[in-house]
Amino acid sequence: MPRRTIRLILVAMFMSSGCASRAPCPAPAASAASGPSDAPASLDSDAGRALLAANANDPDLAPLLAHFESQQHRAHCGVASSVIALNTLHVDAESPVNLAPYRYHTQATFFDRAEVSAVVPAERVAEHGMTLDQLGGLLAASGLATTVTHGADVDVDSFRARIRANLDQPGDLVLLNYHRPGVGQEGGGHISPLAAYDEATDRVLVLDVARYRYPPMWFATSRIWEATQGIDSDSGLSRGIVEVSRRP
Repeated sequence: MPRRTIRLILVAMFMSSGCASRAPCPAPAASAASGPSDAPASLDSDAGRALLAANANDPDLAPLLAHFESQQHRAHCGVASSVIALNTLHVDAESPVNLAPYRYHTQATFFDRAEVSAVVPAERVAEHGMTLDQLGGLLAASGLATTVTHGADVDVDSFRARIRANLDQPGDLVLLNYHRPGVGQEGGGHISPLAAYDEATDRVLVLDVARYRYPPMWFATSRIWEATQGIDSDSGLSRGIVEVSRRP
């Protein structure tokens, strides 16, 4: 079976288990794929499906969908995103009691390693979530090579270039820390993986880990960059991205 066909089947399975199986998604109105490039498009819309089909071979897309999961606590968007990244990049894990003898990273066991919980305690994250630098520190303590970039430290062209370079090659991922109102959504700060980039419309696919609230969305890169500019009240710094890869 051709690789592209396999990817499209995987995407279809992901979509059928997500937004279509729950209450209507409170997402911004979608535009046609050929419409204004700054208009958002939900993955379960005609526009979103067209963009997905056009970018089905993006190297991060299928691996992320294979390990995608929704956050299990309202403050655990960073935990869910981290677990997805660790499993997607095949970082060795302990064997959770309920999954033995299989080894897999889970949200329930994410803070079990002392070096991880030393970055920021699980109790603190459960109450306040995590900042961009804490996300980078937790992933580094979990065994990944990390690069943290605050949105305020780069212009939109540099931001776009970093995201495109990462999404164009296998073996590394991008996690986005953004302010939801900056992309037209309700809520506050949030963290989710980026899965694909559409060059024709300059839009990026955000795999929202709060899938009970919003579906995956295609957003204009400029809107995402703008959503990283605001100050996180916990850190006093802007939001941004964490690029991760396996250590040599």
